[in-house]
Order: sequence, then structure tokens, then C-alpha cells
Amino acid sequence: MLPRLGKLPNDVHGRPRFYIDGTYAQSAGGIVGAQISVWVWDGMTARPQIARAYAVMIDQAVGTRVEGVLLKVQQKKFFRTFFSCGMCEVRQTDWNVRLTPGGAQDLGEESLVPELDAVDELFYRVIHHKSAADVAAPSVIESAERIVGEVRAEKSVKDWKEFPTLGMIGTWKIKDDTNNKTLCLSLEDAGTNLFTQIREWKAPHR
Repeated sequence: MLPRLGKLPNDVHGRPRFYIDGTYAQSAGGIVGAQISVWVWDGMTARPQIARAYAVMIDQAVGTRVEGVLLKVQQKKFFRTFFSCGMCEVRQTDWNVRLTPGGAQDLGEESLVPELDAVDELFYRVIHHKSAADVAAPSVIESAERIVGEVRAEKSVKDWKEFPTLGMIGTWKIKDDTNNKTLCLSLEDAGTNLFTQIREWKAPHR
């Protein structure tokens, strides 16, 4: 691994803490495996408090950082109904760790693109014939079913069964108004569509 060390606030006993964040060596590819761990020095040796393996885009704009008592680890995750190129960030999440006086508390992941997650969830349910009534209005579900049907018709039964996807994500932009957000999303196989969101979607952990 290629490690990077960072200092963390001391614990309740005044003992030094630090993290080791590193990527695994690989010969090619824009997405690489990484691992981060938090350690405390007890006066004799360093002892691990928490650790996690994750994936990262090799040249992403934001990485691991400390904000107050929070250790934030930005990582690249993936959508289920469309995909991004290896050198694209797109679905970024923060893994948040609270540095408590006596240790480290895993706060879970926070999506940095909840608007895209909401659309991904809608298409995922439509593709797999699951109810989307708690995600979108009936007219939106109907439009999503039409989009999925058109994309499915352009592919062979075998290809769709093995890899049901709307293609690679292209450009996307969010307009934030007072009461809602409008997402303009371009997908390789589904074209460009507008989605109006009246409340924030909390993506399930995956």
C-alpha cells in the first residue's frame, strides 16, 4: 500500500491518535482499492480503533479530511441502473467517523448526490417490477416505465437480462429552487430527462 498518515485529536487520556490512509498498488485503472484505519498510541504500541476498505477514483477532488470531531472519508460508489466511467467521480459518498473521547464511532455513509440516488432508485424499482409509490408520483412512474420500455426494446433479451442498464451517465445539473430541486440528467441509452424533486431522498445504505 501507499500510505498517508494524518494526526487526529488526542483521546480523553491525552493519548495521541492518528489515521493511516492508503491505496493499493495496481497497474492500471481509474478506480483503486483503498483502506483507512484509526489508531491510538497507548505509550507502548499503536492500537487500532476502527478500519475500513473502500474504493476511490484515483484523481478525485476531495479525499479524506478531518472536520472538527469528524473524520470524513470520501469514496466512490456505484449506481444500479446506470454507470460512470472509471475516471469520473459521480456517485461520491462520505463515510463519517465521530472521534469520541474514548474511541471512534461509525456514523455510516452520507451520499453527496441524493438527487441522482433518487432517480436511480426509481428506475431500479421500475426495472425490477417493484412498487415506487413512496418514491415518485404516478405520472413520474409512468414516464419511467416508458423510458425503461424503450431502452429494453433496443436490446436483446439476453443482454437486458444479464445487464439491465440505461447506459453510462453523461452530463447532469441540479437547479435548486425554494421548494424543490430540478435535475437535468443525460443517460447514454435513455436520453436527457428532467426530474423535479420536492423532498430529499435518503438513499439506503449499499
